[in-house]
Amino acid sequence: MSGARLLARLPGFLRRPVDADDARRTLARRLAARDTDFLELVRRTVYARAATPYARLLRHAGCAYADLERLVRTDGVEGALGRLLAAGVYLTAAELRGREAVRRGGLALEVDARHLRNPLAGCDLPMQTGGGSRGAGMPVGWSLDFVRDRAADLCLAEVARGPARRRYAVFSPPGSAAIAHLLDIYAQGGAPDRWFSPVDPASPELPARYRWSARLLRGGTRIAGRRLPGPVHVPPLAPGPIVDWMAGVLAGGAVPYLHTRPSAVLRICEAAAERGIDLRGAEVAIGGESITAARAAAMRRAGLRVLPRYAAAEVGLIGDGCLAPLGSDDVHVLHDLIAVVQPAAASAGGALPRGALLVSARGRPPR
Repeated sequence: MSGARLLARLPGFLRRPVDADDARRTLARRLAARDTDFLELVRRTVYARAATPYARLLRHAGCAYADLERLVRTDGVEGALGRLLAAGVYLTAAELRGREAVRRGGLALEVDARHLRNPLAGCDLPMQTGGGSRGAGMPVGWSLDFVRDRAADLCLAEVARGPARRRYAVFSPPGSAAIAHLLDIYAQGGAPDRWFSPVDPASPELPARYRWSARLLRGGTRIAGRRLPGPVHVPPLAPGPIVDWMAGVLAGGAVPYLHTRPSAVLRICEAAAERGIDLRGAEVAIGGESITAARAAAMRRAGLRVLPRYAAAEVGLIGDGCLAPLGSDDVHVLHDLIAVVQPAAASAGGALPRGALLVSARGRPPR
C-alpha cells in the first residue's frame, strides 16, 4: 500500500522542487508560527487522543492543555518542554521502542507504538529505526510532505555553502534510507548522478522488498520525466569507482557531493591517496556513525569539505553541518522543525544522564 501511494504521489513531488526563494519564505513562516503550530499539533495529536503515552504522562503531571498553552506563551517551546521534562513527561529510547515500561512515580504503562504515530501524517515511505546492538528497530513512516518539509532547510544549507555546479551521489544499499537521500536531492531541484551500493543489488540474499523499492522509485521518476541511475555495486573495501567518479567530476569543473557513512569516506580517501588522486574540493555529507575528531581530520587532510548530519528515523533531520565548526561533529539544529532540551537545563534530577538529548519534532504544519 505504501509503495502504491509513493508511486502515485511521486511524479507530483518531483515536478515541484523547492528553490531558494521558496525555502526562505517557508523558513520565515515556520519560525513566525513556531509556538502556535506546536500547540495546535499537540492539541490535535495528544490531547485529543487520551490513550497515547504522552497524553497519559501529561495527565499524570497535571498539565491540561491550558497549562501547556500558558507555558509555551511564557517560556517558549523549549522552556515548556524543559518544564515538562522535569515533571516526567518524556520517553527514553528504550521506552519509545517498548523495551522498558514507563514508570513515573505511581504511573506505570507499556508503550504501544500504534499510539505514537502522528495521525495527521501519511506514510509514503516505510522506514526503520536503528536497532543497534539492543534488538530490532521500530517501524516508522515518512510522507513525501515530510521530505519536502526538510528540503527547505537543506536547500538553504546548500545556498550557504556557496554557488557551485554540484553533482550528487549516494553510497547506500537499496532501501528506505537510500530512497530518502535520493528524494532529498530531487526535492531541492537536483538530480542524482550516481547511486553506489555497498550491497550487490542482484544478490539473492537481498530481500525482495529492497529490490522492488529501487524499481518503484525508478518507475516514478520516469513518469515525472526525471532520471534516476540504478544502484551500482561497489564493495566497501574497493571504492575505486567512487574515487573515479569524484575525480572525473572535479576534472570537469564541478563539485562532487557524496552522501554516505564516515567509514566509507575514509576508505575512499585511502584509495585516492594510494592512486595519487587529489579529491580537493569535493563535499561529503556524512551520518549514521560517530564523527570523531580523528576521522574528520583525515577527511579534511584529503581536501574534502566535511558536512556532518545528525538525524534519526523517528524525527528526521535534527542538525546539519556547520561551515565554521568548533568540533568534528558541529551541527546547527533545525529549530523550525525540531526542539531539543537536556536534563541539565531542565533540572530533571538524576532520572536521566546530564548529557542526554531529548528531541521533539514539530511535524507537519496543522493546516
